[in-house]
Amino acid sequence: VSMKRIRTKIKEVITENKNLSKIQLSDKLNDKLRGWINYYKIEGISYLKDAKQAINYYMYCKLYKLHKKQKSQRSGRICKLGVLSQYIKRYGLLDIKYL
Repeated sequence: VSMKRIRTKIKEVITENKNLSKIQLSDKLNDKLRGWINYYKIEGISYLKDAKQAINYYMYCKLYKLHKKQKSQRSGRICKLGVLSQYIKRYGLLDIKYL
């Protein structure tokens, strides 16, 4: 149930804020991710590790899809370099694998 909710929230943030800058979009995603992780974080439980990997992959797919729709050379270059890693390095998106 929690996975379904966080995926829906990520989807809502990305679809409702398509026109924001990448930094602002990252900030909005960070708020949702930080809250979800803090709520479900219990040491020594492997479920959270698997869930983080699944959410990372889901965010990658959604951000890739967003950038493929945008028609610019810069967006194409970001897609080739790896959308999620570029958002993490350049725009301050949380890397939830290490939280």
